Amino acid sequence: MTSKAYYQRNKAEIIAKNTARNKLTVQMRRDLLSDFSCKACSNTDPSVIQWHHVDPESKEFELFRTAWPVERFWDEVLKCVPLCANCHVKIHKELLCLLPIHL
Repeated sequence: MTSKAYYQRNKAEIIAKNTARNKLTVQMRRDLLSDFSCKACSNTDPSVIQWHHVDPESKEFELFRTAWPVERFWDEVLKCVPLCANCHVKIHKELLCLLPIHL
């Protein structure tokens, strides 16, 4: 029996198993990264922490959309900073800047 034939016979079960595994992986990663505090205001509430891509041009994907391979996931995390939802919105509206001001 070929892999293709096996897949066709068990397609629904395979898809369900992969979907469950991917959801678990995404949730585990979300839980791990929720321990970070906002880099702008130091908010520590894990329910509001989001990950902001510092350079939007380097963004390849959103962190928690799917269970990307572990290496790609961490490469993407390293392009980001944790922000609370309020500070994240302010950054995108250009009301807040993370760059330090040197006088």
